[in-house]
Amino acid sequence: MRQLGRVGGVLAGWTVVIALTTIGCSDGDDAGAEPVAPEADASAVDDGGVEAAEDSGNEAMPPSDSSTQDAGWGGRHTFSGSQGSRDYLVHVPASVPEPSPLVVVLHGCTQDADAMRIATRFDELANEEGFVVVFPEQDPAANVQRCWNWFLGANQTRDGGETGILAGIVQEVREHVAIDPARIHVTGLSAGGAMAVVLASTWPDVFSTVAVASGCPFKGIPCVQGPSQESADVLAGYVVSAMGDRARLMPMIAMQGDQDTMVTPDNFPLLVAQWLGAADRIDDGEANGSISATAASEESATSAGGLAYEVARYAGPGGTTFLEAWLIQGMGHAWSGGAAVSWSEPDGPDATRAMWEFMKARTK
Repeated sequence: MRQLGRVGGVLAGWTVVIALTTIGCSDGDDAGAEPVAPEADASAVDDGGVEAAEDSGNEAMPPSDSSTQDAGWGGRHTFSGSQGSRDYLVHVPASVPEPSPLVVVLHGCTQDADAMRIATRFDELANEEGFVVVFPEQDPAANVQRCWNWFLGANQTRDGGETGILAGIVQEVREHVAIDPARIHVTGLSAGGAMAVVLASTWPDVFSTVAVASGCPFKGIPCVQGPSQESADVLAGYVVSAMGDRARLMPMIAMQGDQDTMVTPDNFPLLVAQWLGAADRIDDGEANGSISATAASEESATSAGGLAYEVARYAGPGGTTFLEAWLIQGMGHAWSGGAAVSWSEPDGPDATRAMWEFMKARTK
């Protein structure tokens, strides 16, 4: 098993390479060509015209105005707020509990909301399991490659442009559908996975868990083709600072292909170490190992499609699993176990189901 069990301090067994570049797009068999963090170019990237979505940018979301489900409200909608507008798709199954869990699913670069829906099949699982799912869509006017601009400082704060917009989409869904505020989850692929980490760091009072597929640490630039040169301890501090007085232990499940040439595998232990380090500080106010950086358990398995994978589980308070880290052998830059489309690896373990099983067992 590749060394993943211990993620604090030196990241043993991982080669650190630094590179930041704008990568061309490809839909070839190797899903490793998706651009995640292109160089910030004023002609290609819009910071969202940042203004606070709320007067202070720090107020908690108001209670949902909806007391009943509206399956007919599904489909495409547009959220508009002071920080900008974005389209999004909503899927409300014909039969869901009231209030219902909500899963926010963020696409990667060169994708859109419908492509992410097809690749992940989250709508199909929602029908089976009974939860609402929303697929926000990046505006190509904000990023020509449709990447979420997770790497721009303007979008790394609670009142940042895209973080405020995405939180606004969640609130708008809650105004039409009865959502359980203790069961709102966020996930994403690549740039979407990186933005999911940003949302978990800046809106911990809204999201219950975060699930990351080939994503990046919070403020962990460049990420593209190499990890941040900052230590996991420094990166953990960014999370604690962003959460502020709303800081809480945010459970995470993260997945990564060991053949990913875009979000290279050496980002993966850094993301895990960042999240565990932040939790260690948040748990009792001190970085004292109260949340261990050593995995409580490790297992190896093989997917139905024949790809071997390793799962390391890290314990939180009371010994319950706080973080799961899945490393999938032979997989490039892709959503594991998805449909046979671009940026998906059908032969991998089912990321959609694994993430949902992690999410549904946890509330805020």
